[in-house]
Amino acid sequence: MEKNWKSSVKIFILISFLFSWPIMFMIDGFLIHKLIANEKRAIALIILLVGHGLAMFGPMIASVLVQRKYLNKKYVFWTWGSIKNYIYIFLFFLISWIIPGIIGVLMGKFSFELNVENYYYTYMIIYLFIVPFSGIGEEYGWSGFLLSYLPQFIGRTKAIILSGAIRGLWHLPVLIGPYIYAYVNGSKSLIVLILMFIVFAIQLTISNIFLGAAFSYVWFKTKSIPLVGWFHFVVDLMRDFLTIIIIGYASSTVAMLFAQIPLLMIGSVFLEKTRKNEKINLKQNFVKK
Repeated sequence: MEKNWKSSVKIFILISFLFSWPIMFMIDGFLIHKLIANEKRAIALIILLVGHGLAMFGPMIASVLVQRKYLNKKYVFWTWGSIKNYIYIFLFFLISWIIPGIIGVLMGKFSFELNVENYYYTYMIIYLFIVPFSGIGEEYGWSGFLLSYLPQFIGRTKAIILSGAIRGLWHLPVLIGPYIYAYVNGSKSLIVLILMFIVFAIQLTISNIFLGAAFSYVWFKTKSIPLVGWFHFVVDLMRDFLTIIIIGYASSTVAMLFAQIPLLMIGSVFLEKTRKNEKINLKQNFVKK
């Protein structure tokens, strides 16, 4: 077993964050808010999309550099997988996101009317070209590297938990960015900023352990980066397209949470099954230590 596996993982995390965080902090913590304040919403939306798409390649870049520079190994398996799996994933998440919308429409909460500005169409066209590749960029690191490299040292269960926590914290600038902008402009205090930083860090860590476990399920079943990347793309697509443009329930926290229940269930069931197979006592491993 490699004695320096922890160092390799730390270097991977460092490169991922150093590449992605400056982009996300600049966009989510300053640029888009400045553009919106100047009534340039269309430009802000496009920059947000392109910037996030670029940042999503951080884990891939980190994976390639660590494997070639420090490990001299290749852990990513580039197999396409069965076309039926791509179809199943799309249909599953289409249904899981549409059902809350239909319920909302029946209750008079939402509408299927396409009442959006013209620039949203440009946004979605760019989205459909960028995000599929960006999803692969993320999963190249989270699944292709971490979930291939870590299990041999700490087992699958702990690898899923650790990679999910890293995945979650990597997304932190997206949520904390608006609070940084508000603090700089004097509308939020430093105490509020610090508290929200802690809250979001905890929330992202916990939620992405289970969300990451769902991605892990597809990865361990297929060992296909394109398929896991497609999984990632479909999840983002349903969230960003259906909730904002078609149904418009992005402002409803209840509907958004309900739509993600299937994904969380997949992750929690797979994580528990993996834990039982490895006979790991998570309480003993993570609480008592």
